[in-house]
Amino acid sequence: MSKAGKIVIYKVYLLVALIIFLFSGKIEAQVKDTISHIYQLSSVIITALRVPVKESSVPFSVAVMTARENIQGLSLAEAVAGLPGLEVKARYNLSVGDRITNRGFGARTQFGVRGVRIIVDDIPATMADGQTNLEMIDLQDLSYVELLRGPGSSLYGNSSGGVLKLYSNPLPPEPYHFSLSSTNGCDGLFRWNSTIGATIAKTKVSGSFTNFNYNGYRDHSKADFNRAIIKMSSNFSPSDILMINAGYVHFVALSPGSLTKLEVEQNPKLANPLSVNNNAGENGTQFQASVSWKHRHDTISLLRINIYDSYRSVRNLIVGKIIELPQNAGGIDIFYDRKVDIMGKKVDLSVGTEAGFRFNNRKNYINNSGLQGDIFLNQDERVINTGLFTQAIVPITLKIDIAGSIRYDQTYFGVTDFISSTQNINNSGSRMMKGISPALGIVYRFLKSLNCFANISTSFETPTSTELANRPGGVGGFNPDLNPSHAVEYEAGLRASSNSIFQYDLTFYVINIKDELIPFEVLPDVSGGQDYYRNAGSSVHRGAEISLLYYPLPSLKTRLSFTYIDAYFKNYVIKEINYSGNKVPGITPKRIASELTYYTPVKLYASVLTQMFGKVTANDANTANVNSYAIFDLDIGHDGISFGKDKKTKLILSGGISNIFNTHYISSVTINATADRFYEPAPGRSFFLNACLVYN
Repeated sequence: MSKAGKIVIYKVYLLVALIIFLFSGKIEAQVKDTISHIYQLSSVIITALRVPVKESSVPFSVAVMTARENIQGLSLAEAVAGLPGLEVKARYNLSVGDRITNRGFGARTQFGVRGVRIIVDDIPATMADGQTNLEMIDLQDLSYVELLRGPGSSLYGNSSGGVLKLYSNPLPPEPYHFSLSSTNGCDGLFRWNSTIGATIAKTKVSGSFTNFNYNGYRDHSKADFNRAIIKMSSNFSPSDILMINAGYVHFVALSPGSLTKLEVEQNPKLANPLSVNNNAGENGTQFQASVSWKHRHDTISLLRINIYDSYRSVRNLIVGKIIELPQNAGGIDIFYDRKVDIMGKKVDLSVGTEAGFRFNNRKNYINNSGLQGDIFLNQDERVINTGLFTQAIVPITLKIDIAGSIRYDQTYFGVTDFISSTQNINNSGSRMMKGISPALGIVYRFLKSLNCFANISTSFETPTSTELANRPGGVGGFNPDLNPSHAVEYEAGLRASSNSIFQYDLTFYVINIKDELIPFEVLPDVSGGQDYYRNAGSSVHRGAEISLLYYPLPSLKTRLSFTYIDAYFKNYVIKEINYSGNKVPGITPKRIASELTYYTPVKLYASVLTQMFGKVTANDANTANVNSYAIFDLDIGHDGISFGKDKKTKLILSGGISNIFNTHYISSVTINATADRFYEPAPGRSFFLNACLVYN
C-alpha cells in the first residue's frame, strides 16, 4: 500500500477511536440481549428458494442484511453497502439509475437493471424480458435485503444471474401510526415523506407520499420525484393472508452524460455538451398494483398466488433521438409447496408456474436540439414469458440435505413495424427464445454452527425488447442477430458461527457464459448516439467472496466483506479484432467493504463505512481504465427521544458525511463509449441530515 493510502487508513482508525472514546460508557444488559437475539446464525431464515429455509440447510450461497437506514437515498448502494457479490454503482444520474451487477451479471446495462432479478415485497419488479426499473422504490423505506448470489433461473427464469429480494418496512401493529420525515443534504438534496396508517381488527393499512428533489453534483442532472404508495395486509383467517399494494410515481430527471478523461480532470462537474444541447433526460409516470394471497395449512403446505400489473409512460431524450415509450407490464405466478413423507424422510416438494407480459408502443423521433423532429421508428412490441418449475429439498441424513430444481421457460418477442416504404422494408416479425435451467446442490452440517455446501446451477438471459429494438441505422423491428446468453456455474462454500459473537462465510465459484451480451456505441447519426448490443463468443467469471459479522463487544458491531472476480473473454472476435483473454468491461475485480458501528447506553450510535474498489476497464480492448480508489463515510444518529403525555411520540435524528476525505473518483463507466466518453464522476465530500417524527 502507498504511503498516502496508509495515512488515510490511520486517519480512519483515529476517527473511530475518537468516536468510541466520546460515546463509551456502561453497556446495558438489554443491548446485549437484543443483539444476541437478532444475530444468531441458526435463526436466519432464507426465502430465496421460494420456501422458508434455515440458512444452515441452504446448499447455495446467500447473503442477508438489515438495510442501512441512515442514508441520503440517492442510490441503492447506500442501503446495501457491504453485501458480498452484489455491486451497486451509484451513477448520480437519476435518469438512468444505478448500475447493479452480481458476479458480473448485469454489467452491460446502460440504464435500469439487467441480468439480476429483483423482487420487492415478494412481487417481481423484473419484467418478462428481464428489464427492471426502480423508480417506484423509496430507498429510505427498505428494511431487509436478501441475495441469492448464484444463478437463479431454475426457480426464477429469465435474467436470474442472481436474485435480489428487497423488503420495505412492515406495517406497524399499533391502532394508529403517523410519521413525518425529511432529508436535507448537499447539491440541493431535499426529501420529505408523510405516512399514515391504522390497524382495524385483523387488517393493517398504510398510505405514504414522498417528494424527492436533487439538483445534482454535476451540471444538467437535476431530478424530481413524487411517489405515493398504499399498502394493506389482512389476516382474514388463521391460515390466510391477503396483501394489496398500489403505487404511483412521477419522475423528471436530466442526464449529464459521460465525460472524457480530460474533461474529468478539468472539471468533474461538467455535463457532456451534447447532452445539454439535446436536453438529455427522461420524464415519466408509472402506476402499479399487486394482489398477493397466501394460504398455509399448519406447517404442511403453502399456496401462494401473486397478480401484478403496471402502466408506465416515458419520454426519453438522448443525443440525436427522442423516445416515447408507453408500456403495460404484469403477470401472475402460482406456487404450491408441501412437505411429504417419503421413506421416512420429510421431503419438501414445490411446483409453480409464472406468466408475464410486456407490451410497448415505441416511437422514435429525431432530436433537434431538444425539439422533436421527424419520426423514424413506430412499432408495437410484445413480450410474453411463461415458465414452469419444480423443486425438491431432501434431508438425506441428519447432517446432509440435497436441493434440486428445474425450470422450463419460453419467451415470445413480437413486433409490428408501422413504417414501411420502398426505402424501408417492413420489419415486422417475431422470435421465440427458450431455456431449460436445472440446478442441484448439497449441504453438509459438520456441526450445528458449521456447514459446507456445493452446487451446480444454470441461467439464461434474453435480450430485452429495448435491446432488440436498438438497431444501428434506426430501422424498425428486432435485431435478428442478438441471442440469449447461457451460463453454467460451479460453486462451493463454507458457513460458520459462534453463538452471537461472530458469523462468516466463504464462497468460491466458476461461471462459464456463452454469448454474453455486451453493449457498444456508434457515432451519432439518425439513430443517435445510442447503445447497441452484441453477443460475445464466450467468457469466464471466477471469483471468491468472504463476509464476516463480528461482535467483539455487545455494543460494537463490525461487518466486513471481500469480493474478488476475474471476468475475461474466453473467445471473442469482432470484425477481425480478437478480444479473447481481455477483461470483461464494467466489472470491478476487487472490492472490500467494512463497517464499524458503536452503540452507546444513551441510544446514540456512530458508524464508519470504508469501501475500496479495484481498477475497472471500460472497453472491450481494455485500453480505457478507471483507477482504484477508497471512500470513507461517517454516520451518527440517535434511536429517538420519546415525549408527550403518553410517550408515544418520538423524534429521531441522524446524519452523516459521505466521502469524508473528499476523494475524487469515477463511480461508473459507460462501456464501449464513442469519443472516449467513458467516465461518470462522483461527488466529493457531502453532508446530510435526517429527521423523523413518529407517533404510534
